[in-house]
Amino acid sequence: MNRFLVYFVLIAVTFCSSCIPYKDTIYLQDKNGGEINDSLPNIVEQQKPYRIQIDDILNIRVKALDQATVRILNPFGDNNLNASN
Repeated sequence: MNRFLVYFVLIAVTFCSSCIPYKDTIYLQDKNGGEINDSLPNIVEQQKPYRIQIDDILNIRVKALDQATVRILNPFGDNNLNASN
């Protein structure tokens, strides 16, 4: 009987503490009935274009059908992509 009373009180306290008053439930609901509020501005984060700066490391690889042109413009060739000066 004692355990039953403890469980009952525990459950009753849990139910009573988890209830939200009716006044507060209005704040949790959409007042406009699903309409989008246009008074708030849409914030869109725009990234600035990246500009090449001093000490940037660039890797430019040219591809072409003519292998002679590729050898001239890519002095390290396609075999060694990790080559550097």
